[in-house]
Amino acid sequence: MRRALLFWVFILVTTPVLQAQQPAERSSSRVTIAGETFYVHTVKPGETFYSLGKLYDTDEETIRARNPIVIDGLRPGQVLKIPIVNGNKKTLSARKMNKLFDTHVVNQGETAYSISKRYGISLATLMEDNPGFDPAHLSIGQKVNVRIESQGEASGAEIEQELDTYKEALDNLSPRFTHHVVEKGETLYSLSKSTGLPIDTITKYNATELRDGLKLGSILKLPLPPGAVKAGAGATVGSDVHGDTSGSLGVGSGVAGRVSGDHGTGTAPQGPGWPSATGEQRYTETAGNQAVDPAGFPASYPAAVPGAYPSSAGGAVRMKQIDITAPIRVAVLLPLRVGNSSDRRYLEFYQGVLLALDELKSTGVSTQVDLFNTGRSEAEVRDLLRQNAVQQADLIIGPVYDDCFAPVAVFAAERGIPVVSPLASMNFAGGSLMFEAAPLQSAKYAKLQDEFSPSNNVVVVSATSNNDAEMLGEINSLLPASARKVTYTKGGGGPLVEGWLNMDKENVFVVLSENEQMTEEILASISSVQNSRISRGLPSPSIKVVGSSRWARFQNLDKNLFFKLNLRYTTNYHADRGNERVANFDRRYVAAFSSLPSMYAYRGYDVAKLFVGAIKLHGNEFVSYLNDRELPLLQTPYRFVQQGSDGKYSNNDWAKVCYNSNYTIDVQ
Repeated sequence: MRRALLFWVFILVTTPVLQAQQPAERSSSRVTIAGETFYVHTVKPGETFYSLGKLYDTDEETIRARNPIVIDGLRPGQVLKIPIVNGNKKTLSARKMNKLFDTHVVNQGETAYSISKRYGISLATLMEDNPGFDPAHLSIGQKVNVRIESQGEASGAEIEQELDTYKEALDNLSPRFTHHVVEKGETLYSLSKSTGLPIDTITKYNATELRDGLKLGSILKLPLPPGAVKAGAGATVGSDVHGDTSGSLGVGSGVAGRVSGDHGTGTAPQGPGWPSATGEQRYTETAGNQAVDPAGFPASYPAAVPGAYPSSAGGAVRMKQIDITAPIRVAVLLPLRVGNSSDRRYLEFYQGVLLALDELKSTGVSTQVDLFNTGRSEAEVRDLLRQNAVQQADLIIGPVYDDCFAPVAVFAAERGIPVVSPLASMNFAGGSLMFEAAPLQSAKYAKLQDEFSPSNNVVVVSATSNNDAEMLGEINSLLPASARKVTYTKGGGGPLVEGWLNMDKENVFVVLSENEQMTEEILASISSVQNSRISRGLPSPSIKVVGSSRWARFQNLDKNLFFKLNLRYTTNYHADRGNERVANFDRRYVAAFSSLPSMYAYRGYDVAKLFVGAIKLHGNEFVSYLNDRELPLLQTPYRFVQQGSDGKYSNNDWAKVCYNSNYTIDVQ
């Protein structure tokens, strides 16, 4: 009996080990994205980068690069795209090809299903014999190799089953989309009725596929309702798109992408705006309005090493010839990872880029986007400049650090590629194809000039300590000669403030306090004057307050005072969620990430939409149209001014945020 028990204990203990030693099998699920074919692999418990690398003849760097969702490691249930390696496949001679294959030229209205059924050949065989063959997206005139010996082997039912399997693979990679194989007799009306989606929504996301109407066997992508996230879907698949970010976008945005850097080169997210990541929620809430924390962007990044920026990057630069009929190629260079640490802010920025590119896709703008991880190393950046995707780019966005940006600016100038510093002003002069999206510090208070009209009663209010010396220094030259400078002492209250009023003029109080408690006391005292006069039946004076964007971050300050006192301030970025465009962006972002977008996501959206849109519309003449606001951005304005006759273009337009007594917020 004892021996029998020991035997069963041995079996129970060793069974998991024996199971773990069973060789894993490659996934049979495959998809093609922008001409590249991938295995679709669902991560299982116990799998590692090493084991996946062995299984698919690849390495950790490639897996990480193709799947940014693994930025913090592998987790069971994640769906990965792993490139299929065809290194040992020999190129056949034309004579051999003619002997082995028929050549089919895709005609108008044909689909992968109709071609497979015509020849009785499986989709798997077509994908094997035609690198980059995508059953969901064929082009008129595309040549397809049809293996002669395999013709007639696949039945219609088998091909239909293959289509369903391919559809499921797309679904597994698309957290925000499902896919539908068009059946016999279906119409857009019946499809709209069965899915609950408006016809214009279906056509918006399937413009290419529906160019000739619904076709039997074609694969359509259909957006899921907001909040309907499919667990485990990590990458995305697309039409003329490839990419995936943390969680990914949906399918088929026309945005192609790769992620590169210290993790190699891989695909980046795509689709109609369904990336996924968690990020800081930098908002302050007031009376139903929420404004993004305006101080989230650094004013500048660490300066470049003196002498590290060659003069060849400056002066007039001849822009490369842009083919506006082809996809616009964009290289995005961001410090996604520095050593073993990842920075979500820059992932959020990139996701904003993707939302913009997807929006442009709906207007017919196709884009190839390549994401590169720069870390914080100038040496790594110089290595990235050897990548074909960077060398062939039509636009470079980033890097964000001076010492990393400098070699890229030189590189871009030599090749005539526009380059954008997206988050900060760089501490050097650049050439005529260098752009800075962050506004110039010297222009910060220019929009307040109207508030300081000599016809107003301008009163500069300092606290006894903790005042904004920078603000005072910058506005001094803007103040009228009649401006008064006063000091508010703690406990002064309304009686002190009332003595500063002029009943015949608009009263503009410039409050310099940086201390939260003192700021609230000063604002409350100004407000109390209004309340007191109204209660006594006296006319209430017209009052505005000019303050600091930092106040939006004060947690305990009564934000109702902002509206009551018509607060004005300037900020390098602003977005309030009551704005229709911002709210629409937020809905897409929240549905994708289950978190509110930060300013980094907003800025990524603005930069990509502004520059890619202008380049697509105007090609080499795009600079002349940057300030025309042809494409609506979110809320923050941009106006690019050239620094010198051949210098870089800097944004000199700060957002002026105006809180109004009717509880609205205007951004000028």
